[in-house]
Amino acid sequence: TFVAIKQAADDIISKANYSDPAVQEIKMKLEKLNVLWVDVQKEVKIRDSSLNDTLNAAEKFWAELQGVMDKLRDLKDSLTSQEPVATEPKAIKRQQHELEEVGREMKITKPEVDRIRESGNNLIILVGDSDKPEIKKHIEDLDVVWGNITALYAQRENNLIQAMEKAMQFHETLDGLLQFLDEAEEYVNNLKPIGSEISIVKQQIEDHKSFKDRVDPHGVEIEALNRQLNELSEITSVDQTALIRNGVNGINKRW
Repeated sequence: TFVAIKQAADDIISKANYSDPAVQEIKMKLEKLNVLWVDVQKEVKIRDSSLNDTLNAAEKFWAELQGVMDKLRDLKDSLTSQEPVATEPKAIKRQQHELEEVGREMKITKPEVDRIRESGNNLIILVGDSDKPEIKKHIEDLDVVWGNITALYAQRENNLIQAMEKAMQFHETLDGLLQFLDEAEEYVNNLKPIGSEISIVKQQIEDHKSFKDRVDPHGVEIEALNRQLNELSEITSVDQTALIRNGVNGINKRW
């Protein structure tokens, strides 16, 4: 070992004539050996530090990556398992609140995703070339999963906003038509039999024209109601649409 060699050289130097060229040569070689030994010790420490840094970075990256990927899977499940967009404003509002809960979880998770990406990039610098592609692949997979989640959230949010707007228009039109049809049907049910006198018939004709003038404009609302129903059906499920389609069919028949 280095210590044994140094000890032996020191013994030779101490016992020999200091001016002996052989002793001087041994002393010179010993000094060179000391320098090399110090350099080797420095390199070993640097290597140890590098290996420890790489090990710590790798353990941190893989552990945190697994944890974040589990959270992302849960977020994706939360988004894909939500019920179809509703057709009632109150139900849509509830769905928006549920989506906001997912959004809050996404805001909490986003810094973790960024931190994992940074940890991965730092690890790529530390590891050898043969290990770099695998780490890059996992970072890319992380970004793809996160991108899919943000896209799902944005689509769900947009669908709910559209559904709320269309549902409010639909139900406003629906309520107005129901009120009008109730009044119109009551008017028709209370009509008196056709009179036998000309004056009475003429008045009844005038009344009928007046009634028709009030009825006809609502035909535009009937068309709007059916159009709004079709628009709602494009962003929700068949079952959800069926809940309101029967009501529209009933109005169409009454009309």
